[in-house]
Amino acid sequence: MSDSYFNPSESEKKLNDAQKKEIAQKGASDESFKLFGHLPLALQPLLNLQDSLFTAEGPLPPVVRIKIALTVASENDNSFSETFYTQALTAKGGSSEDTPKEKAIKELSKLVSNTPDKISDKTYEYLESFGWSKDEIFHAIVIASYCNFKDRLNFATGQH
Repeated sequence: MSDSYFNPSESEKKLNDAQKKEIAQKGASDESFKLFGHLPLALQPLLNLQDSLFTAEGPLPPVVRIKIALTVASENDNSFSETFYTQALTAKGGSSEDTPKEKAIKELSKLVSNTPDKISDKTYEYLESFGWSKDEIFHAIVIASYCNFKDRLNFATGQH
């Protein structure tokens, strides 16, 4: 497949001004969201999900959310997403250094990305031993799953 088959700038022309503004306001400026000119009805739910996972009130601190996304991008070898989330981490004042607790939740992100069927009660017990709550663990799984979806969308449309 040619990298230009799904051209974000071509697709973006199909989005109305309100949709373009929504993409910019949500901070979802990556090319995968611009591609939704091909299927604009799917755009808003995905933007809402991203907003809910990364900016809405939730159990995980914002920097941890970004570190999870960055871990998934790295596992998927998606330089496009790695750049996006590295910039987001810097903008939030986050450090590339991880605490032992953060390392544990990033290991969960790797499992979600590579071998989700290997996640077991022992995995949860291990995470709880670092002080992660069930709500935080679930939030981390949802973020990692979403980021894996988005990376696959990027790869399938040549945006990587």
